Amino acid sequence: MPGLLEALSALGVPDASLPGELEAYGDQLLASVDLADLNDAAAVTKAATECSPEFIALAEAAARADNTHADALLEAATAALPTLTNLVFLDSADVALNSPLLLRTKGRTLALALYDRVGETKDTSGLQAYAYLETLTRLGFTDDTARYRALEHLSTLGLDDPDDLLERLPKLIGLALDCWNEGGLRDRLSMLLEHDATRADAAYELAQLTLRDALQASTFDDVLAGLTSARDQFTTVESLEEAREDATLYRCALDLTVSFVAGGDSIEETATVKALTTAIDHRAAMTTRSDLGSWAAPRRQAEVEWYALARTLRSATLPLQEPSWNAPGETLSRVLAAYRASRSVTVMTGDGLHVVLEPTVEAAFLRYEGLVYHLRGLVADEGLPAEDLEVARHLIDVITTRSSPAGGDVSGKARAAAPDLAAELGEDLDAVIAAELVAASDSSPNLLRALNSEAKTRARLKARESDPIVDRLLGRVMTGLDGCPGLDGTALAEFIEMLTCILKFAADRANIGRMNGGPTVYYLFEPEDGKAFTEDFLQRDVATWLKATPLRTFVAMEQHDVAAGRADVTVTQTHKFTIEVKRDLVDVSRAALLKAYGGQAAAYSITGPSVSLEMVLDLTDQSRGTPSLDESVWVQEVPISGGKPRRVVTIVIHGNRVTPRGVKST
Repeated sequence: MPGLLEALSALGVPDASLPGELEAYGDQLLASVDLADLNDAAAVTKAATECSPEFIALAEAAARADNTHADALLEAATAALPTLTNLVFLDSADVALNSPLLLRTKGRTLALALYDRVGETKDTSGLQAYAYLETLTRLGFTDDTARYRALEHLSTLGLDDPDDLLERLPKLIGLALDCWNEGGLRDRLSMLLEHDATRADAAYELAQLTLRDALQASTFDDVLAGLTSARDQFTTVESLEEAREDATLYRCALDLTVSFVAGGDSIEETATVKALTTAIDHRAAMTTRSDLGSWAAPRRQAEVEWYALARTLRSATLPLQEPSWNAPGETLSRVLAAYRASRSVTVMTGDGLHVVLEPTVEAAFLRYEGLVYHLRGLVADEGLPAEDLEVARHLIDVITTRSSPAGGDVSGKARAAAPDLAAELGEDLDAVIAAELVAASDSSPNLLRALNSEAKTRARLKARESDPIVDRLLGRVMTGLDGCPGLDGTALAEFIEMLTCILKFAADRANIGRMNGGPTVYYLFEPEDGKAFTEDFLQRDVATWLKATPLRTFVAMEQHDVAAGRADVTVTQTHKFTIEVKRDLVDVSRAALLKAYGGQAAAYSITGPSVSLEMVLDLTDQSRGTPSLDESVWVQEVPISGGKPRRVVTIVIHGNRVTPRGVKST
């Protein structure tokens, strides 16, 4: 068996941010080392220093396995890490910050050591001091001791500190502000405007703060004034530094929104939309924090949100020749979503969970306006009966002209009649609106049930916006579709917007229970009458989910003349994408589904981009467990006779589910 150093040197540590891979690597290391070597304190200390990333993975694996050497290994890893320098330190820190047991047991000790190291090195090695400070800040996202120690350093650094420390600070301070909202950090950014090397980045971070303040304003005038100020600040950033597509994205979006409200020039607006699209295609905004490392890269959903914003702006440009708030309201909801996604990071907690930290932006006014816009679209598109349509229009008018705080009894009745819609309208439910909801529950109960059901779906969609699992699956699927013929430009933007909504659906349905889901999701569980559910239950469910998103007007069911057939669900913007829905009672393995349904799914992409999506309701026996969501999403190539292969994205939705208590182990 190889010695400790030899075992640790045999294979480099994998990407620490990939769930499962780091654990598997650590377990492999633990199985490969001679446990007798772990009794040699000198050998352990040497290994912790010379092969630190690998050693930390080993220590975490030992703790996970309750190995008797675990405490000593974790202690050695924690002691060695702050003594390391340069890239070895950063690589080791990435592993440590993705090791939950180390974080849970040694987080405070590590925070105090890093705090001391920042102070010890900042006068002699600014770059190294910054590395320690960045890691201390990252640790502060899950550890209070690290948070306060990081804030102490971030709030006291001055212009006389080394340039190689200061020049990296603005983005780190911006990230800390997003997560902690500490007012003193804003002063540090203002100070960094006075330094040549930090001026542009500090100006960008301050523009982001102005935008966040504007999005949280409570009146139309305050929102507009804030947006105008933020737009001007982003324009300044563009003038300070070349190739600032991150600033260009926001400047274009805000320029268009401000122009919409005032009734702008369509030629100028078209040029601005083009500039925005070009900036998105350059993807600079998606890598704007690359110098902080991959840990701070915005979520993949940021790309989705920017594409969706561009689509919204393109579709809004032509009709908006008169002052209007409706389309700007939708646009700003998109700006808010893009801002949140672009400014979010994913971290590991001491409980072993990956969580998304996103900036806290209340934006009550914008959420309210977005709801009104959505309700208007629902009334316009759904073909409601005349009596329901009249009630719906009146309800929207009342919601639009809300007038007073909630009145006790009527508020309670409204929340009982439509709890999810009432919650969406806000904590201080307007008394007039509450009375209208109660009246609608009597005059049009089916309408109110439908509105409440949509509100419930929107709430579940919102809960999935910061789901790291969805983000990871999106990245994996898009990697599998790399080079797919026709899937570029606008087609790519439209496809990933649709795919993201469907992945959120899959994540939601993987967890949902009967109590919270209600009759809509009964098809995911064993049927009470013993008769297997058909695929149309899944078809209606996913279509209803999509219609609760901004894609509502583009979604259709059972559309004829698609590749000479009838498509189960289509989403048609500039390009048409099909979702083929099936069920299987026997075998949902990749090979079986490819053989059974791959050809039909691929056939729907005979025109346009060479990609289709199939969703399969798995009705096989689940009594011995259900595959994970990670195992239920994949991309495959389908051979085409005489033509090039096409891609099919398969998402399996598991039915016949039992509760965890009912799962058998043998």
